[in-house]
Amino acid sequence: WLAPAVLFGQETGLLTSPTTKWPGIITNMDIAPTILSLLGVKPPPSMVGSPAAVLPMVSASALKKVEALEGQIIWLASYRGPVLRSLVGVQIGVYLAALAVMAWGMRPAVRLLRAIQLLLAAALAIPAVLLILPAGLWAALGMLVVLALVQLTTKDLLWVVAVIGLSTAVLVGIDTVTGSSLMRFSFLGYDPIGGARFYGLGNEYMGIMIGALIMGWVCLAELVRFDRGVTAAAAVPIFASALGVVAAPWWGTNVGGAITAVVGFGVTWGALRRMRFSWRSALALAAAVALVLGGLIFVDAVRLPEQQSHIGRTTRLVGLEGIAAVYDIIQRKLSMNLRLIRYSIWSRAWIAALGLIGASFIWPSRFIIWLVNKYPQIASGIWGTVAAGTAALVFNDSGVVAAATCVFFAATTMAVLALDYRKLKHDLLPPEAYVENNSDGH
Repeated sequence: WLAPAVLFGQETGLLTSPTTKWPGIITNMDIAPTILSLLGVKPPPSMVGSPAAVLPMVSASALKKVEALEGQIIWLASYRGPVLRSLVGVQIGVYLAALAVMAWGMRPAVRLLRAIQLLLAAALAIPAVLLILPAGLWAALGMLVVLALVQLTTKDLLWVVAVIGLSTAVLVGIDTVTGSSLMRFSFLGYDPIGGARFYGLGNEYMGIMIGALIMGWVCLAELVRFDRGVTAAAAVPIFASALGVVAAPWWGTNVGGAITAVVGFGVTWGALRRMRFSWRSALALAAAVALVLGGLIFVDAVRLPEQQSHIGRTTRLVGLEGIAAVYDIIQRKLSMNLRLIRYSIWSRAWIAALGLIGASFIWPSRFIIWLVNKYPQIASGIWGTVAAGTAALVFNDSGVVAAATCVFFAATTMAVLALDYRKLKHDLLPPEAYVENNSDGH
């Protein structure tokens, strides 16, 4: 799965290339450009790969680093499938338990609502724990202790959702702008053996970051009773910063993620501002997407070739091959998405999350009316996250993965609140919990 590559005649060190931006790893596409470059021939623009370079290092140290890197990557590849299947299986199981109580309100199960809610809230912390796990087991355990303290010190699980959501988004953002050192070795991170991604923000954590930020922010706004206008105004710099992290060629370099972020953040902001969906708002959203993509293409195109991300290289390829290159890209993305929908565990997670959101419109009865009246800003965030998940599915070559991770926070938050509503219907909460005014006076 990982073939050794040795270049003789240069100084000792680690091979690296602009294709991977990962010392110790190059791709098979880099071999031909490297040979041409060593022969003094400039590789033609139609070549996808880039000439490999040497990161100077004592040969013994370089060999040691390559062996350690191989060990980490092989270990991740061996356990990634079982770990993710187990986690998604647990998530689906908890969702089914929540659906059973929401739909049928079984009296014995209703008494276990708090336990189901705690399991739902705890599941939200899994992406953050998996991200920080490469830093050491103690770091992950420390995070779990902090989250447990948050749960123990508050009766309102929305605080748990807000803290976990915002913390997860911040952690993903910090790791992305500092070189993705944690993401590279996370179960939800890159897969260099599959050749899917070597740098920037992967689709798994892209979806998590966008969904967690939207839901974390609207939950916090409801808890501190921000006016909708204040929430929307304060969201502008927050969402813009997140968009920069996702899209910048020197940070996230995720084009599909940029579209997902614009759609998700735009719909959330419009819903907070009580804007009705119309063809004008759809055109405004499309114009924002075009503006962001145009800016990305321009910024990456003016950089040196060895500094360009796949955005700039793809733009150059389209310029050379025209519509044929665009057709190949669309065909590849569709093929990958269809394959993942048929065979990937993520398609099950995505269907389960959408099923949970859809079921909430039916069971418990009048739950959606209660949600919109009591938590209007959370309802806005849910609409925005679902829109982001739809965009992630359409515009990413592993779209079902990004869609599943994006709607994860919205579906779980909705389930927690639906179970709260079920408590009300069973008189397990005091009457004032049902009629408590929100920040809009409803």
